[in-house]
Amino acid sequence: MQLQAMRNPTPIGSLWRHRGWLWWMAAVTILALVSYRLIPSWALNQTLLQFLHEDAPASLEATLRAHPRVSWLEGEKGFVLTDPTTHARALSLWAEQPDWNARMLHAQALAAEDEPAMALQWLKLALQLRPDFLAAVDYAGTLANRRADWHQAVRYWEQAQRLAPASAKPYTNLGMAYYRLGNHAAARQHLRKGIELDPLGWEANHSYLIFLREVGPLDEYATELERVRAFTPEAVVYHYWGGELALRQSKYAEAEQEFTYVLEQRPDWYIVAETLAQLYLETERPQLAARWYHYVLEYNPDQVRYHIGYLWAVRAAGDLRAEKRHLCDMQQAQPEIYQEVRLQLNLAEPICHN
Repeated sequence: MQLQAMRNPTPIGSLWRHRGWLWWMAAVTILALVSYRLIPSWALNQTLLQFLHEDAPASLEATLRAHPRVSWLEGEKGFVLTDPTTHARALSLWAEQPDWNARMLHAQALAAEDEPAMALQWLKLALQLRPDFLAAVDYAGTLANRRADWHQAVRYWEQAQRLAPASAKPYTNLGMAYYRLGNHAAARQHLRKGIELDPLGWEANHSYLIFLREVGPLDEYATELERVRAFTPEAVVYHYWGGELALRQSKYAEAEQEFTYVLEQRPDWYIVAETLAQLYLETERPQLAARWYHYVLEYNPDQVRYHIGYLWAVRAAGDLRAEKRHLCDMQQAQPEIYQEVRLQLNLAEPICHN
């Protein structure tokens, strides 16, 4: 009996004896189930990678092309191209997506196509789906700002401020919007709050300096400019503003040094060259003034005030030949500018020999 039992094991014993096969079958089953779920995703990801690195999506199968992720990517890729047809296709793909992020992207695309009003409408649609979408709120304020609709910009940036009370950006944006509306008290309050939240931030500090440069007071502007320059020594614009400030304070040597440095870094910054020329006129160095006016005229020969400045400089230097030569050259090459300059300076008609 015992021998017979060993020859005819129970079902449980039989299963135990063949447990290796059972583990193998279970593994195959699990792998099949996982593959059923993962292989399409893997194929999609591989397709997306292929799509990113190829110039054309010709290899996409119809089923994968219809996938939302692929159509989204196709829209992004099409918009990068300069062909208007691909732009239109990208916009249509994004317009079909019932997603707040898609509407945001659509708005950015329209803004890039110089359609700010339509872009703002799409941002409003995005905000209907997600009212706390900070990026959309901030971008709506930016678009309103570009359209010089300061009141609307204030409304959006106030909303952004409520959504991100610890961020300096909404305060800075609000401050500049209030500044453009002429509300200097509100502008100062918000701009200073932006600096308080981000003491070393470029945007917050630069915006406040713009405000102080125009509104003042001068002593606070000087203090803030010195503070910001201490941690942004590479910012050439602050050397220019430092030169302007020195000029307003009659510190001519310091102003000359600042302007000269700026022109060494940015030779094409003609407004600085003009300011330096004016400095030389004011400090009774007309030869140097004429040199810098001549410099800017080489690059901007149609700028009337440069011609007037040059003529003032050569006359102050007593160089009447240079004055006559310049007038005659203008009369021949730029007759319209010549007449305007002559009228503004009340000059007699020069005797020019062709």
